[in-house]
Amino acid sequence: MRLRKFLFGTYVGRHGRRRPLFPGTYQGHHRPHPPAPIPAAPGRADLPTPIVIRPALEASDQMRAAAMAIGLLAAAWITQRPLPQWTSGNPGLNLYVAQPILWTMFALVARRLYRRLSDAPDFSRILIRIAFLTGIFHISVFMVSGLVFGFGDNPSTGVLANYPKNILYFTTLVIGVEATRAYVFHAWRQINEMAAFAITVIAFAAVATPLGQWESISDLDTLFRIGVGRYVPALTLSAVATSFVAGGGIFVSAAYLWPVFAVQWLLPILPAHEWPVRALIGTALPLTALIVARTLYEGTAEFAERYSQEPEAALRAEEGRSWFAWVTTAVLAVLIVLFVNGTFGVRPYLLSGISMEPAFQRGDVVVIREVPIESLEVNDVIRFNQSSFEFVHRIVEILEDEGELVFLTKGDNVDKPDPLVAADRITGKVVFVLPKIGWPSLWIREAMDSR
Repeated sequence: MRLRKFLFGTYVGRHGRRRPLFPGTYQGHHRPHPPAPIPAAPGRADLPTPIVIRPALEASDQMRAAAMAIGLLAAAWITQRPLPQWTSGNPGLNLYVAQPILWTMFALVARRLYRRLSDAPDFSRILIRIAFLTGIFHISVFMVSGLVFGFGDNPSTGVLANYPKNILYFTTLVIGVEATRAYVFHAWRQINEMAAFAITVIAFAAVATPLGQWESISDLDTLFRIGVGRYVPALTLSAVATSFVAGGGIFVSAAYLWPVFAVQWLLPILPAHEWPVRALIGTALPLTALIVARTLYEGTAEFAERYSQEPEAALRAEEGRSWFAWVTTAVLAVLIVLFVNGTFGVRPYLLSGISMEPAFQRGDVVVIREVPIESLEVNDVIRFNQSSFEFVHRIVEILEDEGELVFLTKGDNVDKPDPLVAADRITGKVVFVLPKIGWPSLWIREAMDSR
């Protein structure tokens, strides 16, 4: 109960039943039959008819859910260890035959068991569309990040002829895993919802994390990089997918994750993120996607038609959303501070002069990324320190002095070049520009200087 209030807010339906923002968490499309009345004894028709109270969830459903979760973990291990060895002579047999059959079986079994649950969430086409659009938003921001951090080759795509087979593979994978996630969570949540959420998130994040990453750990530094750069984003994505499942049912999370997997398996290039940036984007993007999905659904006609709020429920819902907003704001504030300090390998820099006009204007904010000195080329715009001042100028010539690289730079709006810049003076290369957003800072700075 507390989990749904925190994530979505609690609403009251037409029949007075409390419901979360996403429909059907309490009353599903397979509602339990009304309790069968016991016939009154002869001659005692004046007494109220007793009813039989049926348990909300049988223990057998809990056991099936546990078996499905364990089976999914076992399947993840099989697909990464023995199956590649058995099909080493024909790798396509593993990815394009064996695994699609395996994940399809999981999807069919989980779907059948899911339909047996009396309180499975209602099916909503609007939520499916919103989740899919949210996935498009996720991958759009992800790809835009490549403009800042650069792109690299994607080894998963292969040749164009493999694209239909790749689609078959990741589609069956997403549907099989998410169908199992939906059944496991909704079967266990009757026991303890918070525990069911936590266990589901951790178990399915483990399924999504390749075993080879953990086997490559050799020291604490590698453990930290893999844990923060890989597993924390996997946990966040799993938590968001479980939240979609908790509020929208079996197909909502699959609709959100399908575009995310499609990018990984179809595009020939992907953003090349170092582990700090991977942790930042992999954590912030799914959380933002969840907020976007909830906001979009609140504005639909279905939400307005099917859900209303009582004063007490509205107050609890507002409190839940307030806490969620505070936590999200705190996380974003910390991430912004780390970004400004250069923790993720990039940092912003405000241009206060006119030496780079017309390419860059006064008030622009450029994003500086640390790059190897050997990768710098003529016409690259770099940031460097010289005579206790910082400059952002263009490289016009690369020279060598006593075996060391030195750089001749000049502002585009300056007639004379700068003194030679040693390699150790360079702090990064301009990879992105945000036009004019620094003007408020310049106005504040000038107002303070004029006093």
